[in-house]
Amino acid sequence: MEGLKLQRNFGVSMTSPLTTDELQASQLQGSQNISNRIRVIARVRPFLPGEVAPNPPCITVSNNVITAHDPTNSMIITSHPFDIALGPSSTQDNAYETISNDIYRVMCGVPMLLLAYGVTSAGKTYTLFGEGKDIGLYGRAVHDLYRLIDISAIAKSALVSISIVQIYMNSVMDLLNKGEPLKLHGAGTDPLPGRRWVDVDSATTCLSLTRRALQNREVSSTALNTMSSRSHCIVFLRILDTATGQASGLTVVDLAGSEPHMPGASKQVQQESSFIRTSLLMLDRAMKDLKSLNCTRTTSVSFRSSPLTMALRPYLQPTSDFSLPCNSVIFLNLHGKAEGFFSNKETLQLGLVAKSVKNYSKTASRLGVLSTTAASMAGSMGKSLSRSSRARPTDIAIEDEGSLPSPEITGTIYATADTNITLSQYNSGQDITRFPNCPASLVIQGDSILIPITYWNSILTEFENLATALANASGDIQEELQNARQEAVAEMAQLMELNIAKERESLLTDIVERDATINSLQQELITVMANNDTLSKQLYVTKTKLNSFQGSLDSQQSNRHSMSRFGDPVSGTSNDSSLLDQLKSYREENYQLKQRLSELESQYRRSVSQLDYIKAELQRASTDSTRLSIPSNLMGLPDTMTSTPRDLSKSE
Repeated sequence: MEGLKLQRNFGVSMTSPLTTDELQASQLQGSQNISNRIRVIARVRPFLPGEVAPNPPCITVSNNVITAHDPTNSMIITSHPFDIALGPSSTQDNAYETISNDIYRVMCGVPMLLLAYGVTSAGKTYTLFGEGKDIGLYGRAVHDLYRLIDISAIAKSALVSISIVQIYMNSVMDLLNKGEPLKLHGAGTDPLPGRRWVDVDSATTCLSLTRRALQNREVSSTALNTMSSRSHCIVFLRILDTATGQASGLTVVDLAGSEPHMPGASKQVQQESSFIRTSLLMLDRAMKDLKSLNCTRTTSVSFRSSPLTMALRPYLQPTSDFSLPCNSVIFLNLHGKAEGFFSNKETLQLGLVAKSVKNYSKTASRLGVLSTTAASMAGSMGKSLSRSSRARPTDIAIEDEGSLPSPEITGTIYATADTNITLSQYNSGQDITRFPNCPASLVIQGDSILIPITYWNSILTEFENLATALANASGDIQEELQNARQEAVAEMAQLMELNIAKERESLLTDIVERDATINSLQQELITVMANNDTLSKQLYVTKTKLNSFQGSLDSQQSNRHSMSRFGDPVSGTSNDSSLLDQLKSYREENYQLKQRLSELESQYRRSVSQLDYIKAELQRASTDSTRLSIPSNLMGLPDTMTSTPRDLSKSE
């Protein structure tokens, strides 16, 4: 069986035939040489007819580095290195060769996200979907996936389905279901459970259906692009093994182009531009959150800020090891026009951020590939037998050298040392059929199959070699698992150290906060004591005045009593009334001062209790590694706490 070898070197578009085993071995070797970060590929489109190239150029490409020359200031030159940088002369074949190994990994069970980002009219849609007969990355990937399915062990059980949606003005629409609106779900594994899936049995059917769906995409004519995509388009291609339930897939995202504010545009275009800028800004923010995961050691990334990030959540939600759940590749599409220079700079900045995001961390399993190879070989033998025999054999037996089949025995495979079996030797009236792809000596007589010993031994040797390879791969897998366990233990220890450091930092922060609270309480105590001293003095003066007026009143009452006894008229009634009123006033003032003094004593006791409690907690925290348990509302401590504050009533 022949396969198609996917070359990785630029400039090589056609292929040489390979066997299935050679194809899988070569692709497996290439799939293991992958980066542990998101692969970012920059592509600069050529100038279109009617466009004027600036001199000097704004964007240049050399050795996978994009160099940007500021047209407003020739002294500002910045360099942006990427995994791969394609110049204006690159073809669609060159672009596809950069991701051909990633397409093979999809067949090994590694889901892939292919995303095109860039300014408007930079060639994103052309790169992904092509134009006319010049198909894009998506079309080439679909053709290769179907070729790989045909030569794989799941050729009969594979089910390929596609789903296509667009996100326009914060609304999600199903392009395979007459543009019906879809509801985004913030929870669950699928944010778009209501979208329609269509089964496709061939690459031609898949591409034809995709082409018709893309014709319903929202486009508008703007000052920068006569056919500007005004929506984000997402194409989901799913490969399901119906026998095992395992699935993989390719997701292609064609983002709407970022563009500056255009004052002269229509209101509709301005609203669309605002939506595009906002959604791309939220995607940029999510990328920055993903970049900082290794520093923050948290898997929290905001996806609810826009429908675009919510739809891409299954592909951008980090796993427990802070990597992405799929193999992600981003194409940065650029153009060299001076008027779009600063938009290109924003695109380059996002590419640099994405380069730092940890990509899918698992590699294609060698054991799985070898098992697939064995299944393919067994399937090939089964097909040959089914095409050549009229009755499927049920038993296998190897007879001694020179033994011949008995016409009465059916459903048995015989092996013979005779390598020159002729039809006349076994022509006993029954039909004899030869295998089309086996040695000439392999014949069928009725329900019996005669196989030469040498050919049978070669089959056994081949399977023994395959079993040895599987055993070696299994040993390697066990070693890799052991290494992974050790790495997990080391990472757990590192996480524990980080948690302890974080607890210590939090404890120090609490201590600083409590120190500030203690200082505040001490200042409050000083104020309370000063107020207490003032009130005590006022109370003393009031008591003195009260005693003085009481003595004066008693003296006057005694004089009036004496005068009335000797018949003198009583005078000073109005003066007595005034003195009584003043005495009453002083008594009220004395009562109020006592009440205020009592309140200050209670406040003082609470403050002292809180201060003692905080000191005790700080003392405990200094000898314990746990965090402080002091309530945040320090003034709300329970009244049952006891202390021995001094008696303010005895301060004077």
